[in-house]
Amino acid sequence: MPYFEAAAEGGMPPSFTRLGQIYRKSESPIATDLKKSLSYFELAYKHGDPRASRELAFAYYEGRGVIENPVKAYTWFLVAKAWGMKITSEVDTILTNLKTELTQDDLSLARSEAQSLFQSIDPKNYDYSVIRELFEKY
Repeated sequence: MPYFEAAAEGGMPPSFTRLGQIYRKSESPIATDLKKSLSYFELAYKHGDPRASRELAFAYYEGRGVIENPVKAYTWFLVAKAWGMKITSEVDTILTNLKTELTQDDLSLARSEAQSLFQSIDPKNYDYSVIRELFEKY
């Protein structure tokens, strides 16, 4: 744990993600702290670790450290998928179900936010076609 904390203090994005996972899973001797877990995932994404997007998607979908929010969950699942994160058939089902449950306004909001989040990590290499293809499917 001290190694991950030191790496996080040094600004290494994967260490933020790992600390978020540690606090989410209550890895001994660390107590579960879902709010702290969520804040580490947010920091990880802001510092350039796209893997955190999948963790944030599940946090908002399942209400881990936050109130369940299907719009934010949909947003983060789109971001994770856009970055090529491993997406299981379960996540495909979740995305499909959310698409049918959310209003058109909610979908538009989520897609707009997903595009901004996706672009925020590496705007120079941002490929609009990736996110457009996702919007056509989901």
